[in-house]
Amino acid sequence: MGTMNKFFKYFICFVLLFIFVTIASYFAVRNTYKTIAKCEIEEGNPKITLQEAKATSINGYLIGTINNNTLGYVSDLKVKADFYGKTGTYLGSEYLAVGNFKQNETKEFRLNFKFNKVDSCKISLTEEDIPAREMTEEERTKLRQHFLILTLVTLILMT
Repeated sequence: MGTMNKFFKYFICFVLLFIFVTIASYFAVRNTYKTIAKCEIEEGNPKITLQEAKATSINGYLIGTINNNTLGYVSDLKVKADFYGKTGTYLGSEYLAVGNFKQNETKEFRLNFKFNKVDSCKISLTEEDIPAREMTEEERTKLRQHFLILTLVTLILMT
């Protein structure tokens, strides 16, 4: 019975430690996001409203709403966000398909991006096709590393 009590105490300690680390990590990561001060929204119909635009040194997100204030149905709509660095250097674009809108319909969106040191952005709506995005060299390197680690773990577990 003593061994079970010890095991149970260790298990409870592990669970409490896991909860503490999870909560602390959440707040630590949340505090690294800074507001993107300059976000230009292209005027037009449907109307875009931006609630939150935040970025870290390596990624970020935009949260907003789109309201179809036109007189009809709008189909195949996409949010396009262009990102710029401190010197106005174009970093890239990110797209998010938001779909079809009935008249006076409002939808929320969240667009995640992975660009380094974003200082400003320009947001617009488009109906053009989303261009295919090629993998960067950094993403290829990470993919190779993950594949190598997964292969090693598989080989270790198989022996």
